[in-house]
Amino acid sequence: MRKSKILKILFSRKMYAWLCQLLRRQANISPRERVLLFLSGTFTAVGFILAVHLLYIFRKAGKLELPEHMLHCDTLGDYSQICVLRNACVDSQGILLNNPLPRYEESSITTLSNFPNPSPDEILDYMIPARAWVNVRADSLQQVKHTHNYLQGALFITGFDDQSGLNPFHFAESVMTFFSYSQRNYAEPIRRVILFREKPPVNTWLAGFQNQVFRNATVHFAREVNKTICAERVVLGGTIIGLFEGPYHAELFRNRVYKSLGITSRPRGRHVQVTFLRRKERVLVNTEQIERLLLEIKDLTLKVVTMELLSFEEQVRIMAETDLLISPHGAGLTNSIFMQQERAVLELFPSKLWYYELYGRIARNAGLFHTHAFGGELHDSAETIRDCFSNNCQLELKRDFSIMPSDFLPALSHALSWLGHNYESENPSIRPSC
Repeated sequence: MRKSKILKILFSRKMYAWLCQLLRRQANISPRERVLLFLSGTFTAVGFILAVHLLYIFRKAGKLELPEHMLHCDTLGDYSQICVLRNACVDSQGILLNNPLPRYEESSITTLSNFPNPSPDEILDYMIPARAWVNVRADSLQQVKHTHNYLQGALFITGFDDQSGLNPFHFAESVMTFFSYSQRNYAEPIRRVILFREKPPVNTWLAGFQNQVFRNATVHFAREVNKTICAERVVLGGTIIGLFEGPYHAELFRNRVYKSLGITSRPRGRHVQVTFLRRKERVLVNTEQIERLLLEIKDLTLKVVTMELLSFEEQVRIMAETDLLISPHGAGLTNSIFMQQERAVLELFPSKLWYYELYGRIARNAGLFHTHAFGGELHDSAETIRDCFSNNCQLELKRDFSIMPSDFLPALSHALSWLGHNYESENPSIRPSC
């Protein structure tokens, strides 16, 4: 019998008249007892209705248990992957699956040629994107599709190797897989995002960048997830070390940010706008000497800034006006992605040991020219950067350094020539020596 028919019978006039007739027949029952009898009958009927309704729900739930998951991974153009898990669940600890995923072989973990590989304890056992930094565990899932915890569309999640810090690069390399996924032809709009890290403070670069990447999506952080959420599709991004798959994607993202902040692109002219980034650590000791050299060059304007003191929007506006960005190696170079295409980046390394292609790759993927200059620092604890990461000498590599003008000027000449500025012929007094 249908549930609606049962309700009609219980609350029909005939049922009410029958109850009244039954009460009148009980001559020895007082009016108060008659009321109590009526109320008890009513509560019995309501309880019966609730029991029928719950039975209906449980029978329906038994037919809609979450099916086994399916996994599909798409390789990005920069040493990473995006994986789509069908019929998976997520809680504050990570991903929940009905059955285990295949496991990686250590030899299948690849990354940049001279970028440090994850240590063995950092490699996730389950076959999800390398450097995804999200915990995966198999469990018996009884979640059902009709409950409010089940999402009919897609849910995006990603993890971070730095789960509480404010380093722009380590934040961007994880969240930019969301942008890469959104550019796929098969991608569907994602309205809900879970980030497995601490929530960054409001007025920080990370918060501003997050708003530009996810825009209209609702973003939750791990501590805000207080219940298990299941979805038809869980999109899991690894870390995209170069931030973009190429200049085309970088231009799409840059234009979107410019439009959001009301920034207008400007054509490149003869005059070169140089921005020099000061750092709080790994400081270029002879900064003033380098600045004097730059100020002597004709048709060149120098702006010296400390990015940590500026808002996200202020940093983007400075980068939009910059033709040549000069900076010691560090996360501030992540802002180069907001420079217009065919501009230049000059990166300063403390020594030849420190060199690796991280920000060079980011600059090239953003459609920029990249060059570098080396300081003369010596390091006793390692001979290569890979050795340094394995024996934990990063603190040594964060110390202050200096660069001789004879080492700086050839790299500067290289960058300015890319911008169409032949400063050697116009500034013979500061021509680099052989």
